[in-house]
Amino acid sequence: MNNSKNEQNITKELSTHILGMLVNPIHTMDWSIKKLSKKCTYILILLLSFLYGIINVLLMQNIAKTAFKYIDTIMGNNYIFGLINKRLMYEIDNYMSWSKIFIFEIFLFFISCIIIFLTTYFIFKYVFKCDIRPLCFLQVIVSSFVPFIFYTLLQLILSYISFPLSLCAVLIGFILSIILFFKGLCGCTNVPQDKILMVVPISYVVMLIVDLAIIKVI
Repeated sequence: MNNSKNEQNITKELSTHILGMLVNPIHTMDWSIKKLSKKCTYILILLLSFLYGIINVLLMQNIAKTAFKYIDTIMGNNYIFGLINKRLMYEIDNYMSWSKIFIFEIFLFFISCIIIFLTTYFIFKYVFKCDIRPLCFLQVIVSSFVPFIFYTLLQLILSYISFPLSLCAVLIGFILSIILFFKGLCGCTNVPQDKILMVVPISYVVMLIVDLAIIKVI
């Protein structure tokens, strides 16, 4: 009975937090710093990683199909090229391991969160000599990614209509996440905002470098 009640409480907390980050992100970010539970934070990381993996696989599949359709349109009724194009589509659909891509995207998202966390923690702890709560940083990072995942989903939907619009959607999500990350760090520490403003791009640059290195190796 207690386990069932705890699960309901976590589900309610999680759904309320996600909805709040989409509807009223600034207020919800302040709330998450003070009240978001550790368990809910960990579940949110796993949930966002899973969603990121699914969305990116579907997005890649749509991009591949759209590219081949565009090539078909350009080449017109060229019979030989049409056969080659269809063969390539068959190879992609049947031999490209979408499951491996899905797992890789989950891994990449998870690693991105960890890299931002470690970079931020190191700077505040050892450069600014600031007393911090590691969980608070993790809550800020994960919460700031909620709008990004939502806009990534919007990117997927818009990609079936217009690729430029889909790119605008993910760009808006990325900018919003950076702003929320900054606001969250301001609420976590007493460090002046001008110093925090330097930490945000450093954390993201380190994340991008590590992500690119992993993609290159794999």
